[in-house]
Amino acid sequence: MKRLLVPAMAVLFLACCAGAPRVVSYYVDRGVMQYFLMPSRFHAGDAGLSIDFAIRVEADQGEPAICNFTIKAKKDLPRAIRRAYFRLLDTGGEVELHAIAVLFIERLDKEIRITSTMEAADFRRLLHSREVTLSVESDAGEYIFNPARGFYNTIRDAGIEIIDES
Repeated sequence: MKRLLVPAMAVLFLACCAGAPRVVSYYVDRGVMQYFLMPSRFHAGDAGLSIDFAIRVEADQGEPAICNFTIKAKKDLPRAIRRAYFRLLDTGGEVELHAIAVLFIERLDKEIRITSTMEAADFRRLLHSREVTLSVESDAGEYIFNPARGFYNTIRDAGIEIIDES
């Protein structure tokens, strides 16, 4: 019986995780929906980044998207971010992040958590892009982060859900 229990639990766990939504939508008010894009991973040499987004959409109007990210660095941990932007490699251009602010720094874990915004129109441009990098200019130097494949799945799902519903 024990021999069957462990594999059955493993299959159940994998089935539950595989179906987890990458985009969660919330009803806010009449005609207003909020979307949360689950965290995605990026990498740049010896640094990693986890990023998530939230945006409210109201009948063809969009508030700026909230873009939060955490950088984990093995060496020099940034303490201040001067600029951050997505480079849209397939369509050209850049999507600038605004109002960049440090939420907290975990020196022991070598992590820094950042919040920022991007214009709703720029967020939609990002959702349509199929090849991007995220550049972060900091006091510790410049990082150019490349997304893991899961990021493209998340923005594809978000594009379908947000654009189709608005």
